[in-house]
Amino acid sequence: MLYIYTETFLPWPRLKRMAKRLFRPHLGGPKGVEQSLTRGLTELGQEFFWNRAPRTAGGVACVLSGTQTLAWAIKQKRAGVFDRLVAGPNIVVVPQDYGELILDPAIDAYLVPAQWSVDWWVSLAPQMRRTLRVWPAGVPDRGRLMNSAGQILVFQKNAYPDILRAVLSELSARSLAYRVIEYGKYHQAEYQSLLSRSKMLIYLSQSESQGLALHEAWMAGVPTLVWNRGFMDYRGQRWTDGKISAPYLNERCGMFFSGEEDFPSGLSSFLGNLSKYDPREYSLQNFTDRASAQKFLNIVNPL
Repeated sequence: MLYIYTETFLPWPRLKRMAKRLFRPHLGGPKGVEQSLTRGLTELGQEFFWNRAPRTAGGVACVLSGTQTLAWAIKQKRAGVFDRLVAGPNIVVVPQDYGELILDPAIDAYLVPAQWSVDWWVSLAPQMRRTLRVWPAGVPDRGRLMNSAGQILVFQKNAYPDILRAVLSELSARSLAYRVIEYGKYHQAEYQSLLSRSKMLIYLSQSESQGLALHEAWMAGVPTLVWNRGFMDYRGQRWTDGKISAPYLNERCGMFFSGEEDFPSGLSSFLGNLSKYDPREYSLQNFTDRASAQKFLNIVNPL
């Protein structure tokens, strides 16, 4: 039996998430991961129980989010209620968070969205080399939305103000039509509508564990020009990686630029090769809900 849990399994965290939704229409990654896995497992015909306490002993528990939920599941595993316990990917930022909860030996596998997270975490907690598994979530297929004659969509997540100003200034200087969308301040339907009116996406984020908004653009056929500063800072610690702003970007999806200095030349190169990108085919092969759910089962079942 497969049991899947999130932070909303317990009453108090459930109330906290409900409160967040009142002020932020787009909850981002964790909710997207949950929805994709649900859709994918259903499509595969895999039976699973969602946020339901087990009635009999046995089976595997997978805690996608919530430190309190994970602490509960660890106790259940130690009591013999679950045979196996999988955690992640939306629980902590680094292994040392919340009293090193995810280093508990009761956890058989911990999921992270990309390889750079594995490399970083192993450098912080070498013992996690045994438990870490790469598992990227999927995104729904809403068809090819990209409009080759459309605008440029600028996705501002948390880039420095100077970067955003430089990007918008260059677009204005070239008389290129654009629209800015800000992370956390849009509904999903609005994002899909904007993608359907866009020929490309400029993505501005300091780092991404996976970047589901990028994957949604790729699934829609919209190629991306991504700012990549090349490092992540967290509580005084720094990790560098050449694809830290878009772990799954490749030559089929788009390209990177590093800052204000190379954005003009990067934009020229990107626009010159716009017709050569095919991010939708790449996404259909690797990041559908079904493909992601199958990867999830391939990790969970052999444990």
